[in-house]
Amino acid sequence: MKHSVWIRKAALLLPLIWAGWTVSAEASLPECDCAAPAGCYYVDGSYTPSSEGWGVSRFSSVEDAVLAMVDGGTIHVASGIFTIPPMEVEQDIEVVGAGASFTVFQPLEPVTSNGWWRVQGGGLTLRDCMLSVASNQCEAAAVAIKSVGMFGMHQCALSLPAGCRAISTEQSVEADHNHWGGPLPEFGLLIDTNQVFFEPWFEDSALTKLAFSDGIADLRSSFAVSGGETLGVNTLILDEGITLDVQGGSLRMAELAMAASASIVVTGGEVVFQTSEGETTVAGSFTLYDSMGSMFIENDTEFSGDTLALVSHIVVSDGVTLRVSGSLILDGCAVDCATEGGSFDFVVADGADFKMSRTQMSGCGNLAVSNAVMEIQSCVFLDTPVDITAQAIGVRFFHNVMMDGAVLVDSGAGTVTEVDEWGNVADISTVKNMFSLDMSDENLPAGRTLDGEGLFIQPGDNFDLLLNLSGLNVPVSGCEALLGYNGSFFTNGILELVAPWEFNIAESWSFEAGDPLFGEIDSGVGLGMSAPREGTVADGAVAHVTMQAQAKEGDTVFYFRPQINELWDTRLASDTNGISGTYLVPFTMNSEAVTVDGTPPSVHGFDGFQDQYGVSMDVFDPLIQTLQGSVLITLEASDALSGLVDPNLVIQQRTDPEIQLSPTLLATSNWVVGTLWIWALPVTPTVPSGIYDVFAVVADRSGNTVTNAATLDIRTAEIEVNIDLQVTTGNSFEEPVSLTFLDVNFQELLVDERSLVFTDGQAAALLQDIPLETAFLRAKGATSLSRVQPVSFDANMQGLVDFSGEAALLCGDLNGDNAINISDYGIVSYYWLSSEPFADVNHDGAVNITDYGIIQFNWLQQGE
Repeated sequence: MKHSVWIRKAALLLPLIWAGWTVSAEASLPECDCAAPAGCYYVDGSYTPSSEGWGVSRFSSVEDAVLAMVDGGTIHVASGIFTIPPMEVEQDIEVVGAGASFTVFQPLEPVTSNGWWRVQGGGLTLRDCMLSVASNQCEAAAVAIKSVGMFGMHQCALSLPAGCRAISTEQSVEADHNHWGGPLPEFGLLIDTNQVFFEPWFEDSALTKLAFSDGIADLRSSFAVSGGETLGVNTLILDEGITLDVQGGSLRMAELAMAASASIVVTGGEVVFQTSEGETTVAGSFTLYDSMGSMFIENDTEFSGDTLALVSHIVVSDGVTLRVSGSLILDGCAVDCATEGGSFDFVVADGADFKMSRTQMSGCGNLAVSNAVMEIQSCVFLDTPVDITAQAIGVRFFHNVMMDGAVLVDSGAGTVTEVDEWGNVADISTVKNMFSLDMSDENLPAGRTLDGEGLFIQPGDNFDLLLNLSGLNVPVSGCEALLGYNGSFFTNGILELVAPWEFNIAESWSFEAGDPLFGEIDSGVGLGMSAPREGTVADGAVAHVTMQAQAKEGDTVFYFRPQINELWDTRLASDTNGISGTYLVPFTMNSEAVTVDGTPPSVHGFDGFQDQYGVSMDVFDPLIQTLQGSVLITLEASDALSGLVDPNLVIQQRTDPEIQLSPTLLATSNWVVGTLWIWALPVTPTVPSGIYDVFAVVADRSGNTVTNAATLDIRTAEIEVNIDLQVTTGNSFEEPVSLTFLDVNFQELLVDERSLVFTDGQAAALLQDIPLETAFLRAKGATSLSRVQPVSFDANMQGLVDFSGEAALLCGDLNGDNAINISDYGIVSYYWLSSEPFADVNHDGAVNITDYGIIQFNWLQQGE
């Protein structure tokens, strides 16, 4: 790269308000190793020549980073305003700021038609920054970026005066996700060719509202709507294989056209359908796969067409009414109220066709059925009254579990409430002819979890899906099952029969594109099995299917799919006479949730603190020693998919790993971002001093782990020091004292400066920050000579040093030269008969003959 003039960095203000933008240093550079790989550079005005990595990977100016960089390098620039001269780019460079509202580039000199950033060869990419040109910095036909080589600009903002173009280019340029100065930019004035692909752009300076031309987004490559962003379009078109990720943002549209293999993945965001009748919002974490896997219904909704919802979670706001006037099939769903204690109404209108199987409904104030075609079976109702009105004829409501106050009020004609000699029950343990899908943990790899919340595995894992029969009220000799699952989560299964069951037929299939279903079910297998003709009433598995998880992550389920043709169904066969069979309608239960998670947990903080002399010290800092007392260790982590298990905290001495310390878990708190653990580590005199490695292994229920490491420099050695001064007055006074640790050769190791309170000439101190090589201790007061005493430690490195009796500190050194001579006498003479503390040898509040006498008694003595 060549540059026309030198680059300088403007002063950074905290915060800096400029041109309507707020620049804050809180948006800092990413943490980096000072020995960064070639091509990775970091610029921050706070770096100095003493900073680690200075001149290698860290610089205080953009110019120095540019001069040091290699082709293909990336420069990370911290927040602030950087004044940039005309830049000529002749190699591949990427400049990444801390955000468009944090890192601002402005020109050093007026911008001309030759361009401010000039891409002559190679390529330049700008990200997460702002280009700002003031009105007095723009000459006629000025252009911010003039590109002959490759150029890209993403997540950037432009603040340009009238007459200053953004880009002049001779070839195609990618410049999407930028703010061009207003909600409806005049691109003809900003860009001088049609080779700049600027869609989408942000309508607002905060980079939150995405826009496309004419309100039509025809996405032919994968796209993301990040947290805090809103994509609002009239028409959204997703081509084959395209994924739209709504990552905490908002998607608003009036019309949606999706190819069969396209998907909309929503993570903590929302989808809003805008129609002439109002808006319907679907919010949370879910996937739209040809339709919706989860629905959050906030307003009264009518199902007027043909709708099939499979293994979907339908959450309804309090007070909302759902009305079925067309055809609706709910299978394997959960339907509940968004508000605890709230309720919604569910109305099946005259002429409607409503079927519900394997679904749990709770929080419904009333499920009312008029003259409609309705069959509800193998469902669980919680605190939900079902009202079959007098107009209903031939409604089928059987094999359901009515719990927690759920009741059936049947006023209809010919209602079927019992099939195969049993009907609705009040407890799931009393159901008959249960056919369930269960998970087995027999062949799971270590670290995986199977509990009441489901199965938690990793991509590539094999696991067994069991088909179990229980509670049979007649001998059963055959069974069929239509199993559905998401083919992007699992490969085709391997079927194995369990004795005495034999294989009749198994068939796999994929659902045809355009199936009108809610959920992500696109694959299935039909199974036909038989036992000896006399049948069995024994509980147990009839088959298991071995599945393997693929690379896709998320939550899914295996389920009994509704009948897809006249030949296949989910049913049991009783063939007791050997001539003709009788089919039974089993009570079917889908599998629990299966979570496929190959992502380790996220750790938000791992810290160790100890109170030392009234100050909380970060003892994970290698420069801070850990003393006797209690260390609080905190760890905060989260896992979006699998959830966390309690971490394993290991503290072991580096030189002897057999020496391990045992912290006590004090508390566990669940926060919005995850879980916080707090341990107490007692550091007692019996703890051997040394460097200890601290490892916290955090695991999720799928067995993914992340290890956090820190060190503790533990020094449990303590010295109790008693110090007597030669003189006593009965007063209490404060005197600075210097305590010096010496090795066996009397070389200084560490100096501890502190102020002690003497009462009747005596004081005591507890020394904890003890160098391991300490053999002697030297003590010197501000007005006394130094003394040296040996230090002896017991087996736990606890020592006692006594500067008393003959070892008391001799007084009279008023000028601090560690000798008592004419200089000290001169000080007493100068302040004779005053109360000057500086000359008061015995601290009795007066400078007189007593002080002179002490100096005379210790005349020409020197410190040790």
